[in-house]
Amino acid sequence: MQKRRWLGWAVLLAGCSDAGGGEAFGPSLGGIASRPPLDVWTVGDAGVLWDVAAGLDAAVDTSDLAAPADDDVGLDVPPQLPDAPGGDADTASETAIVDGPIAKPESCGNLLDDDLDGLVDEGCVAPPDVPAGDVWSDLGWVQVPAGGGAGRPLQVPEWAGSFLVLLRQKDSDPLRHVWVRKLVAPSGAVLVDPATPLASKNRGSSGFGIGTLLVQNFDGAAFEPGTWTIEPGRALDPPMVPGPPVPTSPGWVHLGVLLRPQVGSAKLTIPLDIYPVAGVPLPCATLLTSPAWLAVRAQANATLEQASLGVGDVRCFDIGGSDGDTFKYIDSVAGSDSELRQLMLRSKLGAPSTAVPVFFVLGISAEDGSEPAGVSGTIAGPAGLMGTHASGIVINTQDWVDLATSGAVAKIAETYGMVIPHELCHWLGVNHTSERDASLHDLISDTPQCTNAGTDGILEPSECSEGAQNLMFWMPLGTSLSAGQKAVVRRHPNGQ
Repeated sequence: MQKRRWLGWAVLLAGCSDAGGGEAFGPSLGGIASRPPLDVWTVGDAGVLWDVAAGLDAAVDTSDLAAPADDDVGLDVPPQLPDAPGGDADTASETAIVDGPIAKPESCGNLLDDDLDGLVDEGCVAPPDVPAGDVWSDLGWVQVPAGGGAGRPLQVPEWAGSFLVLLRQKDSDPLRHVWVRKLVAPSGAVLVDPATPLASKNRGSSGFGIGTLLVQNFDGAAFEPGTWTIEPGRALDPPMVPGPPVPTSPGWVHLGVLLRPQVGSAKLTIPLDIYPVAGVPLPCATLLTSPAWLAVRAQANATLEQASLGVGDVRCFDIGGSDGDTFKYIDSVAGSDSELRQLMLRSKLGAPSTAVPVFFVLGISAEDGSEPAGVSGTIAGPAGLMGTHASGIVINTQDWVDLATSGAVAKIAETYGMVIPHELCHWLGVNHTSERDASLHDLISDTPQCTNAGTDGILEPSECSEGAQNLMFWMPLGTSLSAGQKAVVRRHPNGQ
C-alpha cells in the first residue's frame, strides 16, 4: 500500500518537524573534494546538449578603472573671499582649502565606501544569474550593529511589480542566520517588524548564510514604487520563532535585490534543473523521455495552469559516484551539515542557471522520524543563486519507484503532479495555509485556515476538510489555489 507522506518545506521554526528545524544555509560549495560524475541532458529541438559552465566565483575586474589624473584629483576653482576693506580682489583674495575625502573607484574587499555613494563594496559580489527582464540592484555590504538598525534605501521604479531580497554573509565568517529584520514601504508602512517577525505582513525566511524575502508575498495591497528601506539581521539563533525577538549579532551582510517587472496575465513558465541521485527514479538518459515523467509533467502543468504557470525548459544532471551513495537516502534535514543541505550545495553543478534545482532521491527521513514527500530549501527560493544551502527542492521518489514496478503511471502522475507543484509554490514564495500543528498560517487573506489540531497536536486533513483541498495545506488532498496565492506565485523571478 502506498504510504501517505506529508509535504515539507524549509521551516522557519527551530526544531519544527516540517523540515528539520534551524534553516541552515550558506553561500559556497565549500569542501567538496571532487566533482561527481556529471551528465547534462536537455530535451528539445536541439536534442542532447553537453554544456556545463564554470562556477560564478570570478573576481570583479577593475583593471579598466584608471586612476584619475593628478589634475583631476584636485579641488574645484576656489571661491574668492570678499575684498578686504580698502583693498581690491587682486591683493586681498585668498584660496579657500576644502578638506575632506575624495571619491575614488570602489576597491573590492576593503569594506569601505571608496566612491562615496553611500554603499560599501557594491559590485564586488558575483550577482545571481538574472532572469530575462529582471534587474539586479547591488546595495553592497551592510555592517549589522549589535542592536540592529542598519537600513539601506532601495529605489523601486514605476515599472516594477515585485522584488526578491537576497542576503548573503561573508564566506570567511562562521555561519550565522541572516534575514530581513525590518522592511519599510515608501508609504511608511512597516511590512516586516523586528518585534513580531512571524506576524509581520510580509513574512520572510532566515537561514545560515543566506536569507530571502519576496515583496510582496501577501494580497490586498497595491505594490508601491518609491524608496523602500531594508534592514538586514544577523544572529546565531534562528529569528523566526515565537517569543521575544532574537538579538542581532554584529557582522557584515551583503544586500542585493532582484527587481521584477509587472507581469500582467501573461503565461509564465518555470524552468527546472533536475538532479536524479544515484539514478532514481531513472537516470537522465531515460528520465525525460519516460512515460512516467511525461505524465508527471503534464499533471504538474494542469495543476499550475490555474495560476497561468507551467513547467518550462528542463535540463537533467546525474549525481552519481560517492555523492550518489551519500545522498540517495536523505537521513538528516536539520542544520547546515545535514544531508539535505549538503545535497543542495550540489546545485552549483548546473550553474549558471535561472532554473529551479529539483533533486530526486529515494527517501527522506527527518530527525523526528517523519518522512516528508518533499522539502523546499526556503520560502521564496534564491533565484539564480546555485550552490547555497537553500538552492533547490528535494523530492522523495520512493512511491514513484514502488509504483513503477507495477506500471502504475497514472498514479505516479497523480501523486507527483501534486508534490512537485506544492514544493514549487513554496519556492515561489507561498507558505502553508495551515501548519502541521495548526499554530501558524499564511498571511494571504482568502485561504482557508484551520486551528484545531486535535488531541494529538497534529492537524489531520479530516480536521480541516475545506482547507485540505488547497494545494498548500501541509498534507494536501487537493490542488486548488486561492486568488491571493495565484497572485503571489507570479511575483517570483523564477516565473519567466
